[in-house]
Parts: sequence; C-alpha cells; structure tokens
Amino acid sequence: MKRRFLRKKRMEGQSRAWKPVSREDGAECLKQLKHKEFYPAVSCWELPLLVGAADLDVENFLEAMGTFLTILDAFGFAFKLFRKDLDRHIVNIRSVCEEHKVKTVEEMISKDGADGLGAINIIWLKRVLQFSDVMLTRYLLGESLPLSAQEAYMKTLYHAHPILVRGIGARIRYFVPEGKTFCERIYPEDEEVVYIGMREILFNIKKPLEALTVITNENQIEEHPELAFMPQAVPDMLEGSLLVTEA
Repeated sequence: MKRRFLRKKRMEGQSRAWKPVSREDGAECLKQLKHKEFYPAVSCWELPLLVGAADLDVENFLEAMGTFLTILDAFGFAFKLFRKDLDRHIVNIRSVCEEHKVKTVEEMISKDGADGLGAINIIWLKRVLQFSDVMLTRYLLGESLPLSAQEAYMKTLYHAHPILVRGIGARIRYFVPEGKTFCERIYPEDEEVVYIGMREILFNIKKPLEALTVITNENQIEEHPELAFMPQAVPDMLEGSLLVTEA
C-alpha cells in the first residue's frame, strides 16, 4: 500500500482516509532523500546560523542561501537570471567579511558601515527571504504557485525594484510554472515530498529572517518601510495541512 503526501486542499471532495503528517514524520521522509539534490536545499537551514539572540554567522548563512537558491532553477529561465544577481550578492558579502576579518552580520556592518558594500548586498538577501517566506506560506496553504509568487512579489520585492523591473515583476505569475511542473523539476520521483520539504524550509527560515530583519531595521539599512516587517508566524493549520493518504 503506497503512502502519498498531499496538501489538504487537494483532498477536498475525496473519500480517501487521511491523517495529518507531523513534522517528525515529514523529517523521516526527507531523510530518505539524503543522496538527492533536493535534500541540501532543505537541510542547509539546519546549520548553526544564529549567534546570540539576533545575529547571524555570515559563512553559514551564505552557504545556506547559496544552496537554497538552487531551487530558483526550477522556476525557469527568468529566475535563473535573477539568481545570478543573488550569487553576486553572496560573493560581495564574502569579500567584505574577508577584508575586515569578521564572522557575523553585525560585525560586518560595524566594520564596513550601514551604507557599505556588505550592507547593500545583505539587504537583498533579506528581501529574497521575505519573498520566499510569503510565497511558501501562500503556496502551502493551497494557493497556486503563480499566484503565490505574484502576491509575494507585490508585498516584498516590488517596493525595492526600480520602475522598469516593477513592470516586469508585476506580471511574474506569467513566468512561474504551475506547482506540479515546479515540483517535478525539483524532485521528479515524488512531488508530494517537495511539499514536505517546502514546509520544512518555511519553518526553518523564520529565525534567521527575523534576526536579519532586526539587524537591518536597527541599523537603518532597509530604506523601504514596506519591507521592515517581521516574518509572520507559521499558520497553525500548516501543521496539519500536509496529509498522508493510503491509496
């Protein structure tokens, strides 16, 4: 009997028996993927990222972001170009930290300045995490991936992009694949496993994103008040919205 992992919305109107998938069960499922390319994009957030209450280990954070960004490839050609920009931000931040011999984000800003190259680049990684946070929440709650990306863009990156880029970004839903295609590109063997991995990522990016938001707000690096918001708590229903069905 095959177990399948499904989102609650997909079960509406069906008579199959189902039960919520706990995060523990999901973690066990993901452990089976350790030899797959998708697994590092999930497990990278298990690195020791936080330093104290609200600081980040730069190298671990950059490693996590670099691995996580491989998921952007599944969005298609337009997002691959977007990823090149983000890779450049990661390279620049590493360069600044090596120059000043610092190991945390706060130390980097203290040495390089709130208007230095490090701060200019770290703010974009924060914004990308905000975009990812909003998009994954919408998607896992049952909204289509194109609309989830559209809502996330308008709430986050739209406020920081120049007018020309905004015009393109405002139509982002036309460039984003449907969820099934996206999942097949990431892990073609079982798309439901991708839902579990996405949920795990959503839980695990919250604390690093919160720390980064506090740092950029307190140092007045974020110039757009619309992007000063803290990450939202994961909706309670997400704990039970991924289901196991017995086919």
